[in-house]
Amino acid sequence: MLCTSIISRWTATWLQGDDYQVETAVNGRVALEKLRERTYGLLLSGLRMPELDGMSLYEELAQHHPHLLLRFIFLTSDTLNAETTRLLEQVGAPSQ
Repeated sequence: MLCTSIISRWTATWLQGDDYQVETAVNGRVALEKLRERTYGLLLSGLRMPELDGMSLYEELAQHHPHLLLRFIFLTSDTLNAETTRLLEQVGAPSQ
């Protein structure tokens, strides 16, 4: 599992406590570098990150690694924000 963002790092700590193997990335660019080195069973990403945000990371994967899109989960604390809801609807992600 590869996690990005503060929310994702907290989730990673929680999952590691349940014996999952988790790696973190400080932003989407670092996540892409890690994805070039290996594959992951699940990708957790925040929407708002420095350098390469979650939506841009998703778009990069759509272009170069579309098979990973089914393993991609957005984590965000502002799902009631109209822009965030629109972005999630754009990629077909549930916003619950």
